[in-house]
Amino acid sequence: MASARPKTTFAHAAPGFVASTWGNEMPTPIRWIVRGLQKMAGRPVEACAEKMVSGLLAAPAGFVLLDQHGKQTPTVARHHDEAREEVAARVRAILHAGRVPPG
Repeated sequence: MASARPKTTFAHAAPGFVASTWGNEMPTPIRWIVRGLQKMAGRPVEACAEKMVSGLLAAPAGFVLLDQHGKQTPTVARHHDEAREEVAARVRAILHAGRVPPG
């Protein structure tokens, strides 16, 4: 997609451990553990959002990866090339069908 639209920014972010509502669907004992870990080590949602938005606004056109601080990080070329077509095919399927394909 980035190759087809060189003036558009496509970003994948790895925000790190965020104290969000993630894990609500898990069984109660696991959810308690997740909530405890989030209180001890998780970053507040607002702080994470601020860094991610700053990183997105500063990102150049094309495909970029953002780390937990919203900073651009290099792609892992081996994995990037291997996954490119599979990811593109899944995104096209979602866009055209309006649903997540199996697999």
